[in-house]
Amino acid sequence: ICSYDENNNKITSLDQTWKDYTWINGYQYNYTYDINNNQIFALMEIWGGTSWENQRQDNYSYDSTNNRIGHLDMNWDGAEWGIMQ
Repeated sequence: ICSYDENNNKITSLDQTWKDYTWINGYQYNYTYDINNNQIFALMEIWGGTSWENQRQDNYSYDSTNNRIGHLDMNWDGAEWGIMQ
């Protein structure tokens, strides 16, 4: 299940599975964009049974002509974000 902003950028993506006559949350992504519609952030969360829990994030940077020049992946260890090796 996806939702989009007024510029047609995907802002949420939800994955669910059908089990025992009900939909079960799996994971979701939330996306953020800059003023030029470049994706600058993505947060992945997994369903912990009662709430969403951080899993990973991707951070992107762009130059003045909208070319992607940086990408930083980070994982959540339960207490803080750490850079992926």
